[in-house]
Amino acid sequence: MIGAVVTFKTKSHRRVVMFGEVAKSLLLMMDLKVAQRGAIGAADVKAALEQLRSALDASRKDAAPESDDPDEEPGVPMDVRAWPLIELLEAAQREQDAVMWDSD
Repeated sequence: MIGAVVTFKTKSHRRVVMFGEVAKSLLLMMDLKVAQRGAIGAADVKAALEQLRSALDASRKDAAPESDDPDEEPGVPMDVRAWPLIELLEAAQREQDAVMWDSD
């Protein structure tokens, strides 16, 4: 089970901390096992990044139109929430590093 906060780590980038539910969604988009701890091997980072980008593109196309209600707060789109993790994955791919995650 994944905790309330998840930290993604790699040698080539600063740590990325996310809420557990957001991290869970992103892991599922990458077709990865949702677990308290896990890793993406250096050889698999490129495929995980491509999978994530593809899933985010699909989710943008399927997104509900914004509400006309002026009192309704707009939500933060998943591609915006994913940006720090995408940067981490890009750095790991560039440096051929593995990516690990751990939740509280």
